[in-house]
Amino acid sequence: VSGLSTMRTLMERHFQDNRTYVTSGAFTTPCAAGTDASRTYGTFLISCTDTPPTATTYRLQAVGSGNTAGFTFTVNEIDVKGTTGPSGWGTCGSKWLLKRGEAC
Repeated sequence: VSGLSTMRTLMERHFQDNRTYVTSGAFTTPCAAGTDASRTYGTFLISCTDTPPTATTYRLQAVGSGNTAGFTFTVNEIDVKGTTGPSGWGTCGSKWLLKRGEAC
């Protein structure tokens, strides 16, 4: 969750400076900056979804691996959060589920 929050802050800073979420001139969007290693927080890799950002929208995802495999957390430019979890955790399109059995 902290990795997504960090990346969201970088995206908003990029928008504030460039009035767009996409690369603008020499200013690369945070979605395209860095390496997988620099965007890994614990066992989660933070990236933009397979839909690239537009001038006014983006969707970030954190995909788990290892002991967090099966978890994907998302957030977009208007702070709509979502969770897809492994069996027993469920799915939620309006918040991050952080505990097993938590209601959406």
